[in-house]
Amino acid sequence: MNRNLNYVAGLLMMIALTVFACLFSVDAEAASKTYRDLSDTETTEDNMAEVGDWYFYMEDGSVYMAASDIEVPEEIAEDVSGSFITNGTYCYYVKDDTIYRYKISSGKTSRIHYIGEDSDVIHVYSNSIYYAKESEEGETQIHCYNKKKGKDRVILKHVDDLSFNCYGKYMTFVDSRTGYLRVRNCSKGKNYTICKEAAYYVRCFGKKVLYVTNVNDTDYVMSYRYSTKKNTALAEVNPAIEDAAFTSNAKKFCYLLEGSYYKLNLTTKNVKVIEAEDFQDIKNNR
Repeated sequence: MNRNLNYVAGLLMMIALTVFACLFSVDAEAASKTYRDLSDTETTEDNMAEVGDWYFYMEDGSVYMAASDIEVPEEIAEDVSGSFITNGTYCYYVKDDTIYRYKISSGKTSRIHYIGEDSDVIHVYSNSIYYAKESEEGETQIHCYNKKKGKDRVILKHVDDLSFNCYGKYMTFVDSRTGYLRVRNCSKGKNYTICKEAAYYVRCFGKKVLYVTNVNDTDYVMSYRYSTKKNTALAEVNPAIEDAAFTSNAKKFCYLLEGSYYKLNLTTKNVKVIEAEDFQDIKNNR
């Protein structure tokens, strides 16, 4: 009898541990998804941005979502002012000077926090929502609102308002006083300088930042690794580039030059011509 009880107890413990492990893995996966700002992409109903398992586009202050690129999109938010960010599970946006959250699985919209005029939500990490707001002196500042503690504070006071790029716990920005490209570790609350020259087409990834800058009168695609805090020149590029974007796998650099579009493989250094539609798809789905 005792042996049977011990067997049942052991079996129940194994089941409980398995369920816990599955739940933990789902939470970890959800937490690893980074947010994308869709307000800076040229999306339409015929050219939507794919994030996770969903497709999105913005038009006239409204945000639309569909389960596929051939499905008729439904409106999930209206009167959106400024940015709209999503990780494919949650969507955050500003309406009536207030941050709102839309949960995709339930279709529920929640009011989160009033942030005032001239503000844009730019990133979400852990329990914190980051938003940009203009100070009384006319400078862009980054605020951090902790959802769990209900506290709001300024974490960066001098920021170029067009320089934000975020991935997970990392946020890149340009210091408006010095022009330096810097990165903030949102987990540790620390800032590091990446580059002291003008930087362009900056893109955060999980382990590094890619950008273009000038070194000794030559433009290069550069890679900055968070772990080593070191920069590496990956490829030389033409300084006359008009527009550019990195692919989502961080392996290719696509750009517009003299009316034609190109894709540069950062490993092999091979370059091939691509169509304008392909370039826009890369920008929308980065």
